[in-house]
Amino acid sequence: NATLLCPARAGRRGVTLTNLSAAAVYLGGDNTVSVASGVPLPGIVGASKTIETCAEIWAIAADVGSVAVEELF
Repeated sequence: NATLLCPARAGRRGVTLTNLSAAAVYLGGDNTVSVASGVPLPGIVGASKTIETCAEIWAIAADVGSVAVEELF
């Protein structure tokens, strides 16, 4: 099942997501994100991606994963 990583927040400039596990994580804009449709965050500890958005961010992984979320205001 997809998990909400970060809710929508007015005034936020972006979000930096850092993979804390060896499982690839796939990112999307709603709960329909899948491993086939999501933007991959590689399964490398420390891999990160910054997304300029104030919208919500959802994720799904094929295996158990963990992601750190840092909001940028």
